[in-house]
Amino acid sequence: MLAESLLSRIWKTLSLEWKIIVIPAVVLGLAMVAWRKIDTPKPVASVPTPARVPEGSWVRKDAYLAGARQSRQIVMYGPTRDESNYRIEFYWVPDATGVGFVFRVRDTGNYYAGRLRMVQSKPSTALTVEHFAVANGVEGPHSEKLITLLKNERSVRIRQEASGPVFTLYVQNSPVDYWTDQRFTSGGLGFFEERKQQAATQSIQFTLFKKGAQTVEIPLK
Repeated sequence: MLAESLLSRIWKTLSLEWKIIVIPAVVLGLAMVAWRKIDTPKPVASVPTPARVPEGSWVRKDAYLAGARQSRQIVMYGPTRDESNYRIEFYWVPDATGVGFVFRVRDTGNYYAGRLRMVQSKPSTALTVEHFAVANGVEGPHSEKLITLLKNERSVRIRQEASGPVFTLYVQNSPVDYWTDQRFTSGGLGFFEERKQQAATQSIQFTLFKKGAQTVEIPLK
């Protein structure tokens, strides 16, 4: 109240000329304050940077098989060469040629492999499921079994998991093969091809357990 009374007395003592000068200045000052309040940007919440997809490429090399007559190539995804525990998932269009995949690849003569092939298409789809190991260029015995899908599928979901010495193969989310092997503790993963016949695979995903179970979808080249 005291401040208002003092301002009132000062205003009364001002001449008309001074009032003409003071009024525009006050109006301009109030306008500047209001503009600054409106124009001042509000703080924006920081957005976390998405995890970068591992850089790398597919590496294609001729596999070494002692005394083998047929050609085989290993197609490995480079950034996984030092990994131990992981999962590979993909969709495969069933055919008689089949699809072959490799894991714990130490080099072209030491790795684990699995393969699926279609043996019958009607009235239901029968698949052969096998796994084997290649050590020092020598291919070991194949463990093979026959599974039957309840209906014909245009594409089949395959999942292979490696955790320590334990390996599990899933087809359409159901476990169909399980085994243990302690020879190779780390190495890359990918596919193998024989006689340059490439399998019809789709939606390839790798999950690397050491890196916080990060899943990366990568096209096969």
